[in-house]
Amino acid sequence: MNPKLDIDNTPWFTAHAIGINFQPHLKVRRSLNARESDEVYAPVREFLDSHPHQVEHQTEVDDPTMDSGKAVDTLYRLIKPT
Repeated sequence: MNPKLDIDNTPWFTAHAIGINFQPHLKVRRSLNARESDEVYAPVREFLDSHPHQVEHQTEVDDPTMDSGKAVDTLYRLIKPT
């Protein structure tokens, strides 16, 4: 069973659990003004704390929907327990 998370908290962040090549992933787009330690980001932090993962890709992008006009895109591969 794939983990579920679907949050649209624009202009701070979006987070969506998705499948890529039959592997579970979490795609997060976070405003540069939202830190990973911020309270608003707690649902993503808690999800990642409870799901082993690896960062597959991370990049900074322009995004006018975010409050800073820029965001960090991070793709986490969720590791299935063996």
